Amino acid sequence: MRPVPRHEEEEKDDAGISTKLTLLRDPWSFKKKLKASDVDGSSRLLLAASFVHDHVLKEKGEEMVGQVKSRAGKKVPVWDTDTSSKHQLTFGYWESTNGYVLKGSWKPQFVIRRRLVVGDEIGMLWGEREQMFYFKVLHKVA
Repeated sequence: MRPVPRHEEEEKDDAGISTKLTLLRDPWSFKKKLKASDVDGSSRLLLAASFVHDHVLKEKGEEMVGQVKSRAGKKVPVWDTDTSSKHQLTFGYWESTNGYVLKGSWKPQFVIRRRLVVGDEIGMLWGEREQMFYFKVLHKVA
């Protein structure tokens, strides 16, 4: 297949043929509209337990689950797909709320650097092979 010159592409559009790309599968298995507690001084992002159980800890060994649920948590890389940058956060479990969090440098590395505010929507997924989270800002509020 040869590349389509720009003027031919425009002609195809005029003929009613769409060149718009549509993804068939949304890769972001975790989506969240940020709340005040995600962007305030607590420096942590609360993760949905269903996402963690179904996509991160599913079929993991006791060692990883034990590390995540330990007091110290487990250090994990987080790849910011928008800026192509890798960050280190702590993936932990809060027994008091039965919830999972990414904490540590969440506020400086994501909230401040990416200028995240209440209402912004983010997406995340777990890369099993790479053993890291992938992060993307899906929608910024005006």
